[in-house]
Amino acid sequence: MPKLAAGQSRRFELEYGFHTGSDAVDKIEAEIKKLQTVPVKLEKQPPALPSP
Repeated sequence: MPKLAAGQSRRFELEYGFHTGSDAVDKIEAEIKKLQTVPVKLEKQPPALPSP
């Protein structure tokens, strides 16, 4: 993360989406790996949600 001095600001844009199927997830994972300078771990299975 960049360090900011007092009074400085920085703007970021975050894009997210839901991808179904292993082919779609693999494609997005490959795109992310091209952008990453540090290895990233993608969870292929969403976490279990508690029952209501």
